[in-house]
Amino acid sequence: MDTLRPYLASFMPWCESTVILVVSALAARVCRTTLLRRLEEWIGKDAAAGQLTIHLLRKHVPAWILLAGVSAAVHTSPLAAFHQALLDKAVLVFFFVSITFAASSLVSDAIDLYAASYKAPSAALQVTSNLSQILIVALGGMLLLSNLGISITPLLTALGVSSLAVALALQDTLTNFFAGIHIVASDIADVGDHIRLETGQEGVVVEIGWRATRIRELANNHIMVPNMKLAQSIVVNYQRPLPDIGVSVPMQVAFDADLGKVEAIALDVAAAVLKSQSGGVASHPPSVRFTGFAETGIQFSVNVRASSFPDKHLIVHELVKRSHERFRKEGIAISYPQKTVTVKPG
Repeated sequence: MDTLRPYLASFMPWCESTVILVVSALAARVCRTTLLRRLEEWIGKDAAAGQLTIHLLRKHVPAWILLAGVSAAVHTSPLAAFHQALLDKAVLVFFFVSITFAASSLVSDAIDLYAASYKAPSAALQVTSNLSQILIVALGGMLLLSNLGISITPLLTALGVSSLAVALALQDTLTNFFAGIHIVASDIADVGDHIRLETGQEGVVVEIGWRATRIRELANNHIMVPNMKLAQSIVVNYQRPLPDIGVSVPMQVAFDADLGKVEAIALDVAAAVLKSQSGGVASHPPSVRFTGFAETGIQFSVNVRASSFPDKHLIVHELVKRSHERFRKEGIAISYPQKTVTVKPG
């Protein structure tokens, strides 16, 4: 027994610290495996926001409990003051890193949840998520340096000066970058939308990048439009508010045509085209409107709806072809420019 006393005397000061570490480890395990799991079951699988919060807590709360136990064990241990201060700083660093990444993950997941619930544009989601994570990490880093006793005033001054220099050097790039944020935040266009610019370019939006927006024409060519130009342009978005669009096909018949018969034939042909073509909206009844008298005949338009802008071209093609064939079969003359010259005898 006398031989064990020196060992017991050297171990006794560490007993309290060891007990604290063991208790904190058990508390972290119980919190992860029991308390948070029961809370998750109580919230239910359908509560997406609650499940998101519980998932985040299961990843980080046990680590925070363990870090608190390590900090308490260090203060109750017989370590020298220098080593205690060093371990305190290490615990502080781990805690701030964990808090920062937890907040970053929470914001990113919340944005994903919002996008899934309200069908937000994917480009807006990506830009917002990236900017939020960068800001949170930067704020966490500055708070960590401040708590470690490192003055962040020179860092903020240096960042301000360097930011001004970078902003002047990359003025056009930054203008296009913030214009891209404006495009997605204002919901001017999203990937997959068919748009037309006031300068005449039109096509499907393939990508909204940091500098430019890429548009694919129907001929499968790509147009790179700087975001600043797109934000300042008058844009027609054929996907908003609904992807289906109205199609009006102008036609003209001779003055002596039976307009009632013309209208019936045009409606019959339009209904047949909408039923036979996959791009037509058959649930929307076609209409015929006589618009006026021209020099060579009576003008009218056949109005139908197409499922999307690219489907418009095939609908117009079939409508013109079948209308011409039907009018000719029914003996209805389609007028064309002509002049009658009357010669008076001497």
